[in-house]
Amino acid sequence: MSRLILDSSNPPEPGQILWRSPSNIALIKYWGKHGVQLPRNPSLSLTLAASCTDTQLEYEMREGSDDGQIDLTFFFHEQENEAFRAKVLEYLISLLPSMPFLKQLKLTVQTGNSFPHSAGIASSASGMSALALCLCSLEDRFFGTLQDPAAFDQKASMLARLGSGSACRSIFPYAALWGASTQVPGSSDEFAVPMESHIHETFKDFHDDILIVSREEKSVSSRDGHALMEGNPYADARYAQARARLLTLLDAMRTGDLLNLEKLWRTKPSRSTH
Repeated sequence: MSRLILDSSNPPEPGQILWRSPSNIALIKYWGKHGVQLPRNPSLSLTLAASCTDTQLEYEMREGSDDGQIDLTFFFHEQENEAFRAKVLEYLISLLPSMPFLKQLKLTVQTGNSFPHSAGIASSASGMSALALCLCSLEDRFFGTLQDPAAFDQKASMLARLGSGSACRSIFPYAALWGASTQVPGSSDEFAVPMESHIHETFKDFHDDILIVSREEKSVSSRDGHALMEGNPYADARYAQARARLLTLLDAMRTGDLLNLEKLWRTKPSRSTH
């Protein structure tokens, strides 16, 4: 059990934390997972700086309650949203073993996107990464445990992953890799790593235009799509293909090889937000 417990005799003053986090689009996507939100293959993404979520986390110490529950109020675009609240509450409860101080607080989350949710852009990536960044800032504010920027980003990426796999990549600008790869030192299945120093300058000013043709939600959710990989007879071949394509793509992005990148993009399987 974590020792991150607030001293009730010296409670913190009420406050708030605000983060903006972008979505991302996968060039090599992960599809299929195991364990606790761990990927079956590494994924590589470009960060979509203009497609973002703004999240404000307000907090104050709870008084006279020791029920072990989390007190959460949730607003999406200034409207209470019970469905989203339930998902966020489930996520926060899962973090209690490492962040037990959350049950000592009254929390209010206010969030909104610059783009429609569930329309094909990964709103879960920007949303969960923004919330994870707020939680890491909250921990550091109370306990001073994440003063090192690299440690802060790594924990934020890990927490974001627990909420939504692709969210762990949204912590970093330009591009990010999630999943252990011998080609990238320090890469891990537990969190994403920044790829800024691994890519050519050509890829740092890419502009991605997004045309939204419908605001209707996807017919198959990402969670259901991942579940379809379990027992799929083509799954192992797909994972092997993704790993092979990753090696080629990493070389292209290191050298600025746009032609090879474009070839890979045209021949990849159908796109998804992961």
